[in-house]
Parts: sequence; C-alpha cells; structure tokens
Amino acid sequence: MAFEDVKESTDQIQQDTQEYLEQTEAYIQLKIFQVLMKMVVGSIQFIILGLLGSIIFLLLSIGLAVYLGEYLDNVIAGYLLVAGGYAVLGLILYVLRNSLNKRIIGRFSTLFFEQE
Repeated sequence: MAFEDVKESTDQIQQDTQEYLEQTEAYIQLKIFQVLMKMVVGSIQFIILGLLGSIIFLLLSIGLAVYLGEYLDNVIAGYLLVAGGYAVLGLILYVLRNSLNKRIIGRFSTLFFEQE
C-alpha cells in the first residue's frame, strides 16, 4: 500500500512538473512576442517620425540659409553659416556621445527587461 502511494505521488509530481514546464514555455513565448512587438512598433514610429522630422528640418534649414544669404547679400555665406552651425552641433554630439549612448541603452533595457 505504501509503495502505491509513493508511486501515485511520483506520478503526480511528474505530471505537475510537465504542466509547469508547458505553462512556462507558453509564458516565455508570450513575453518574447510582447517585447518584439514593442520594439517593432517603436521602430516603425521612430522611422515615420524621423522621416517627417528630417523633411521639416531640411526645409527649415534651406529657408534659414536663404534668409541669411539675403540678409548678408551673399547666398553662399548663408549656406556656409548653416553648415557651420550643423558642424558645431555635430561636434558637440560627438563629444557627448557616451552619455547619449548610456541614455539610449538605459531606455531600451527598461523596455526589454520590463517587469510585470
């Protein structure tokens, strides 16, 4: 009798373990899907907003260069001033690249390792 109880307990433990593993696998699949979809949607939004922002930025830059060129009576000087401003901005971003990378990595790591 005791042997049958042990056998039933062992069978029940094995069945519970198998069920637990199946549930864990399903949870992991759902979690991976959730993270991937957040990243895909975020990337698509970033691309769309980036394209729109780039077009707006380009048109504003051309407008500023033309305005400065008319103000200085030299269109080339206007374009050179705008290009120089972007060169200075690029240099500043290059110097600050490590702190920017930390912020970006921090944001993506919270998205990826989000606890629920």
